[in-house]
Amino acid sequence: MESLDFLLPDIDNDNSTGELSLVTSDIVDCNDDVAQIKNLDGSYGNLPVTEFYPNKKWEIGKRYILLKKEKYGKITYSARDLNLIKLLIDGISPEVRSGDVRIIKIVREVGIRSKVAVASTSLGIDAIESCVGESAGRVRTLCRLLEGERIDFVSYNKDPETFIRNTLGVDIKKITFLENKVEIEVPSHQYQAAVGGGGINSLISAKLTDYNLSIIEENLNEK
Repeated sequence: MESLDFLLPDIDNDNSTGELSLVTSDIVDCNDDVAQIKNLDGSYGNLPVTEFYPNKKWEIGKRYILLKKEKYGKITYSARDLNLIKLLIDGISPEVRSGDVRIIKIVREVGIRSKVAVASTSLGIDAIESCVGESAGRVRTLCRLLEGERIDFVSYNKDPETFIRNTLGVDIKKITFLENKVEIEVPSHQYQAAVGGGGINSLISAKLTDYNLSIIEENLNEK
């Protein structure tokens, strides 16, 4: 699981990342370890399997949106880099592109699910609506460009309890901050949604909030 925290200074524009851009690429040849790609501008490159979706197999002739990174004259391509999501959001959301909405942090389980914490920087701008779009049109486009990966946009809040509630996205009855974890009590019918398949929702939420989250079912026998 990978994360990118934009609360840290200039992490996405740091010189160590190189120059970043999006490319549309077709796979023209491949083996188990690497695929040769042809970009729309006619240029060719190589995509290592370590930079591809871990839950998918590449197909000759199939088109993908990739992150292109240029550093010290070397060009690399990736479907796994967190900046791929950032640049795609920039492309589908004018509010993010203009700075009216800021991406705070991205956590990604590549090919499966990601959570993106966002916040408005301008009065009257709804950060979630700006990213999800009318009738969820923007987020559906984003999921399609990421080969079906689920994207959850979360409203960032500096209050830890509020941020945790926003991140899990379920009804929470009680939150208790303990020494080494945060215990979260949810109704029994919301437990599976809170944890997620294979524990993915709770794991990604923990990474996004920087808290060790422990999800438990509500005890209806307590008075």
